[in-house]
Amino acid sequence: WLHFADGVAPYRALPDVPKEILKRIPVVWDETRCIAGDPGRVAVLARRSGHTWYVGGIHAGAQELSLSVDSSFLGKGAYSALVIEDGPDGRSFRSRRETLRAGDPWRLTLRPYGGFVIRLAPSL
Repeated sequence: WLHFADGVAPYRALPDVPKEILKRIPVVWDETRCIAGDPGRVAVLARRSGHTWYVGGIHAGAQELSLSVDSSFLGKGAYSALVIEDGPDGRSFRSRRETLRAGDPWRLTLRPYGGFVIRLAPSL
């Protein structure tokens, strides 16, 4: 069940990179996996549509959290990753692009009550 909370105006006010991810989120999924979690503290889910994975995480703590995410669910080959995470003030975003492979260590630092999203598409 896909649900975007909020009104239209906040989505229109987003920077271009978060808008890019939101426009591409599928409505049909082929696979969903819980790849990290601690009830009441943190949850990281990976969802696949076709050959593209979307990984999202949310943190419920008042302190920053260093997180190591297992990437072994990815298929063989390289993936182009678009990573969006909370900016320094909790109301902004930072984004980066990188190349990842299954088994590569993912280290993320989640801000208090923050989260992230990663879009992973097979590299050509």
